[in-house]
Amino acid sequence: MGLRKNIQDLAGELILRAIEKRSGTGAVSNLTSPADWLMNLGGGGVKTSTPVNTRTSLQLSAVYGAIRNISSDIGSLPVHLIKESGSQRIKLYDHPAYLLLSGKTNELMLSRDFRRMMHAVKLLRGNSYAVIIRDNASRPIALIPIHPDKVTVMVSATYKVIYRVSGAGLVDRNYDAMDILHFKDFSFDGIIGISPVQYGAHSFGINLAAQEFGDNYFANGANGGVALKFPNALDDKQLKIVKDSWIETGAGLKNSHTVKILPTGGDLARLSVSPSEAQMLETREFGVEEIARWFRIPPHMLQQLGRATHSNIEQQAIEYTQYTLAPHVAQEEEQYRTKLLTEQEKATGNYSFKVNMDALLRGDIQSRTEAYKNLFSVGAISPNEIADLEDMNGMDGGDKRYVPLNHIPVDLVEKYFENGQKLKEARNEFE
Repeated sequence: MGLRKNIQDLAGELILRAIEKRSGTGAVSNLTSPADWLMNLGGGGVKTSTPVNTRTSLQLSAVYGAIRNISSDIGSLPVHLIKESGSQRIKLYDHPAYLLLSGKTNELMLSRDFRRMMHAVKLLRGNSYAVIIRDNASRPIALIPIHPDKVTVMVSATYKVIYRVSGAGLVDRNYDAMDILHFKDFSFDGIIGISPVQYGAHSFGINLAAQEFGDNYFANGANGGVALKFPNALDDKQLKIVKDSWIETGAGLKNSHTVKILPTGGDLARLSVSPSEAQMLETREFGVEEIARWFRIPPHMLQQLGRATHSNIEQQAIEYTQYTLAPHVAQEEEQYRTKLLTEQEKATGNYSFKVNMDALLRGDIQSRTEAYKNLFSVGAISPNEIADLEDMNGMDGGDKRYVPLNHIPVDLVEKYFENGQKLKEARNEFE
């Protein structure tokens, strides 16, 4: 508690200085929220027979798995800050922004935990936010995540985005867009992301209902109901005694194979189980595919391997990287480039953040060797760069790149043949 309070105290003091030094958004008027019309787009809130919210949706293994897989995979990928100098691309390992994204992001989180949390919250809530703490030189020194419920995104009359934080203690105030990292999911207005849980409430509700049905089904012995028949009508007292006695000795999974004793004159009639009730597995499998659509994730990443084969599983893994992870990664790189660099660094246009996704597409050693060979043969990569990609030691002189002798630049082709013709003519004259 004391550590968290210290972070809040530091955040409040540094943010106050940074915001006052920048454009100054302490007093904002004529603000409107773009979410006002967005929330009414579908005619109000979504009503389902089973309550659906961020907490209940995570009880579905497919939802939990989709969010965990996407956020964990992105969080595990290294982030590099690259400066382009001529034809050279230099990785900056001592830049404050790189240190935040490769080591300790704040006093409570390492970078991997921070990035994983930001993407998990975005996938679940549609938006995730973090305040950027800067020093006197406007360099980032910490990233403090803020609960989405404590952030309101506002737009001024001049279409300037302002983030209003309230209920977060000393960090409560209005922030310029450059002082907030904002990861958003699919958006109708480009300003606020929408929540898959909200718009997928019906799909999630059906799966929650099927899950609850299965729980009740097995809790009652995984069989159909039974009816007790008596030749004569029972009064209320007798009916209560029989009912309580049967529930105590015959209901529930633990009593499914115990001996039952019927009252005198009683007869047992078993109610059959319909095929639709007994075959819940098909419903649950369809539910996984339905949830996969909402998160744009291949079913095999949720352990749904019905359509996966030995020949296509690698291609599906590539599609997962390209179509599921790549859009999230591109947004992350854009946010870092726009908001974690100083104005002077952005003005040069030579700085960029790159999330290295090669780790997810490495393939087997034979595939990598063939790829390295092709890159090396056209001078695109040096021996030491190959060694670095394979976590091997480099060697002296290994930074040079090579091309085959029978390859020449296109712009020299004409000169090459002109010289060849002159050489041929000189030989003929000599002979």
